[in-house]
Amino acid sequence: MRTCFLTSLSLLTLTACSDITLPVAAIGQNGAKMTGTATARMNGDGEIIMTGPYGTCTGNYDSLDMSVTIPVSLLCSDGTTAIGSATRTASGMSGSGTMRDSKGREWQFVFGNNATALVK
Repeated sequence: MRTCFLTSLSLLTLTACSDITLPVAAIGQNGAKMTGTATARMNGDGEIIMTGPYGTCTGNYDSLDMSVTIPVSLLCSDGTTAIGSATRTASGMSGSGTMRDSKGREWQFVFGNNATALVK
């Protein structure tokens, strides 16, 4: 049986050779909210898609990066950009991070199990 390793946005996770999609939620310093998903792909092309006050925001990350903290970036449909970092928990299926957008606003986000209640 062939086994493959895949990194979710949170941590290296053993899986049956398939993509992993986890919920993501972000709260801005003014209380604005963005929600969506992060998908870790087997080829390392991690993708984040969130919607909120800036329209639809998409970003990429290296889903095969095994570092505890990884960089993330977003580009939103209104032209806003954001950069930050995500830190994984030991479980490998959740974590949190911060971003600063091109309008100078700070965002805190959670993903995986940490985001489940906020995305509903």
